[in-house]
Amino acid sequence: MFAVFGTLFFNSPKGKAVLKAGNAGETTTARSTKKVSTLSTEKQVRQALKSPTLLFKHRAFISTQNKNFNVTILDNRDTVDSLKLTTVDLLKAIKKSRYQKYQKFTISFQSDKANPEMRLKTRYRQAAIRKLNPQQLSADHLKALSDQYYEAGQ
Repeated sequence: MFAVFGTLFFNSPKGKAVLKAGNAGETTTARSTKKVSTLSTEKQVRQALKSPTLLFKHRAFISTQNKNFNVTILDNRDTVDSLKLTTVDLLKAIKKSRYQKYQKFTISFQSDKANPEMRLKTRYRQAAIRKLNPQQLSADHLKALSDQYYEAGQ
């Protein structure tokens, strides 16, 4: 009985490792690690747009040109504060994604009218996203982080 189980053990990967090392106490077996998947930037942003910080449903347009990532949201009912909170959520989503292939990120909110007016627009460079700490990010930090910041009514 021991001969059968011993043969089976030493033919297994762990048994072969014991034979190579010479001591069963020194061998370690490789454990599979859980692979953390990172979503694309577009998917992360689309998920963030479904967050409850926007009070109403909006039409969102995501476009990429060369190394620029643009998010345009048509809105005329939300407050500017909720737009700022949404911008924070979008920045956190971009930070969690594979954002390295883009150099500039533009997030803009326009009124949903015949002549769209800009309500809030921010532009960030990849270096600002890289330095971004999602736990400390708030709506007050948006102006300091951005390369270009525009808020209607300022």
